[in-house]
Amino acid sequence: ASFTPACWSEGTGLGSPSGTTSLWMSDDFANVVANGLSAMYNIYSTGDKAWLISPTFDLSTGGYELNFDVALTSYSGTTAQTINTDDSVFLMQSLDGGATWNAIYTWDNSSTISNVGDNITVDISALNSASAVFAFYIYEGATSGGDMNFYVDNFQVRTPPSCPVPTALSDSAVTSSTAEVYWSAGGSETSWQVEYGTAGFT
Repeated sequence: ASFTPACWSEGTGLGSPSGTTSLWMSDDFANVVANGLSAMYNIYSTGDKAWLISPTFDLSTGGYELNFDVALTSYSGTTAQTINTDDSVFLMQSLDGGATWNAIYTWDNSSTISNVGDNITVDISALNSASAVFAFYIYEGATSGGDMNFYVDNFQVRTPPSCPVPTALSDSAVTSSTAEVYWSAGGSETSWQVEYGTAGFT
């Protein structure tokens, strides 16, 4: 079944969308977060051109960025996957309300996409369109193979935060009293304040 998040729309077509439906659907992000609130596309078949299209944003003052989460898993599990050589996922941008489109971010066979989720930030600070639209566009080639889910969640257009969020969080050597914690800097910072506690702590 297809779905449409509030204020978003769907379509199909090569290079630009038409129609009102596609094979995007709702699902649990990365087959883990059991709330059914993320957008998901099953990369499995051949020849599909599926669009998930954002509302129109007034970015006429400039200075914005996109931020969202993506993940790629096996169809019904959480195993890491790699997009097939003739398939791609594009983040598309239109500055004229959806009349014309261009790709600003691409995931393909050379991309490493986390099976637990990547937080992506795209700099659009130079845009000053009053009718900007964004879309996630799935291009499936003619060769069948693989059976994987591509997820999108928490999409936002925002003013860049003064303190960027670190990414690639991980840990190792966890004991009852110690742990090694790793992350990638969110900006040019070289020192951090680390707070910890039980889940939901203030």
